[in-house]
Amino acid sequence: MNRHYRNPSPHHSGEDDIPTRVGLDIAQNAVESAKRKRTTCVIAGGLAMHLYGFVRSTTDVDVVTGAEIPLAGKIKKLSFGGFCYEMPHPTWGYVKLDVITRDDPLEKLYAMAAKHPRLIRTKLGMMPVAAPEYLAVMKYLAARGKDNNDFVYLATTRGLLNRVKVFDIVRRSFTKEFAWDLNQRINKDILVARFLKAQEVPMYEDL
Repeated sequence: MNRHYRNPSPHHSGEDDIPTRVGLDIAQNAVESAKRKRTTCVIAGGLAMHLYGFVRSTTDVDVVTGAEIPLAGKIKKLSFGGFCYEMPHPTWGYVKLDVITRDDPLEKLYAMAAKHPRLIRTKLGMMPVAAPEYLAVMKYLAARGKDNNDFVYLATTRGLLNRVKVFDIVRRSFTKEFAWDLNQRINKDILVARFLKAQEVPMYEDL
């Protein structure tokens, strides 16, 4: 059972942890809107981590799309590209949805992630999710506490992350010099994370 699930209430503030099923309901709206627009869409962020088995706190839903999609409830523009929406849910109240279309140096990485989803079976059917290799690079570059923990989970869960694919994604997303340096750092941290897990030592104090 999802350890964050609780009886639904119509009075949540939008800052409460959302259960996986509520997040999926909101994400499905974005996925269906993207299909109508004939553009790409993948689930990212904390909800993607839920679907890969790491159920941690998340208060919103992130999707990455190839273009802006038609949705009601737009509340602000995201500084790095895309828009934030306030989406109604029949049993949870309102949930924040970030529809990300990067227009910064990470644009190519995110565009490729949206084009190459991993389809994961859920209670709502097959859902497109950012592949773990793309998600790992996103998390590594974001480098907040929760992103560090997500990266370690992706790096150390058996059979989930293909390092060769990670390195290829980085090479195709950035300049040669930046990609070489980033791949060196990612490879080192993957190896360190796997070594520390084998020794049952956390890589980060808040992991």
